[in-house]
Amino acid sequence: MKKRILVVDDERDILELLRVKLTKRGFDVMTAQTKQDFFERVFKDKPDLVILDIWLGNNDGGPQLHDEAIARGLDPALPVIFISALVDKGTPPKHAVRGGRYALYGKPFDFDVMLEDIFCLVGAGIPCINSNDTPPQGT
Repeated sequence: MKKRILVVDDERDILELLRVKLTKRGFDVMTAQTKQDFFERVFKDKPDLVILDIWLGNNDGGPQLHDEAIARGLDPALPVIFISALVDKGTPPKHAVRGGRYALYGKPFDFDVMLEDIFCLVGAGIPCINSNDTPPQGT
């Protein structure tokens, strides 16, 4: 069965880029552009991983949205890759760890590097890289 990934970003270009690239790698990809879309998709479609922009239009994204989803019943063990243009472009990504649930990438990001974390987080047999098992704080 294909692993399901929900990509949440208010930038259509990012959504389309990730949808195309992840679909080509064999994933079932859903997208959402708003907080409302996210809640509808995450509970209805039951993704194996969420790629979540930290800043959705009105600061509706990232850790706050993730925490709200958990308060509404989302499994806190659902892996999340947070992405943000607010992360210093010179800062290397914070990778997932074996058994971890989170990773953080600045925009623009290297898709091939992110793909390693995606495989790690969905349990596809790719070893995880570093130590980062806590979600990013704020924006």
